[in-house]
Amino acid sequence: MRPLINLARAHSLEGNTDKAMQFYKESLVKGPHVFATNYNLADLYFSRGLLVEALQHFLLASQISPEIPESFAKLGEIYLLQNKFKLADLYLRRAVEINPQFAPVFKNLGVVNFYHLNNQKQGLAYFSRSLNLEPNQPEAGKIRQLLAQFSIR
Repeated sequence: MRPLINLARAHSLEGNTDKAMQFYKESLVKGPHVFATNYNLADLYFSRGLLVEALQHFLLASQISPEIPESFAKLGEIYLLQNKFKLADLYLRRAVEINPQFAPVFKNLGVVNFYHLNNQKQGLAYFSRSLNLEPNQPEAGKIRQLLAQFSIR
């Protein structure tokens, strides 16, 4: 099983996602409850826009290793893309409970709460936390503008 995972990872790093997915799938046949296999395959599905398949494997990964916040963060992203904002909020909050330094997730929580769940105050707090953790993030200027507009620093 480990050699298949290693082959998959090597192909993934080289940009050969078809081969990588093939080896991850073979690995799952031999051992369906391996975090790395499920997470990495889900990530490849996600990068291709195959959200249903990605969701399935991120859910498995989150059950196999519930102490790893990245699975919950990805689930939150998928639910955000699917306009399932309460589910997005639930999974994103779980990710930051595990890792309270996870700046991109705080930004996504800001988006979900401020723009979609009609909870502007909480959304602004999440945006502020994200900016405090990662002041030079790609959308820092937009976040600062939004916070200044609502007088939050």
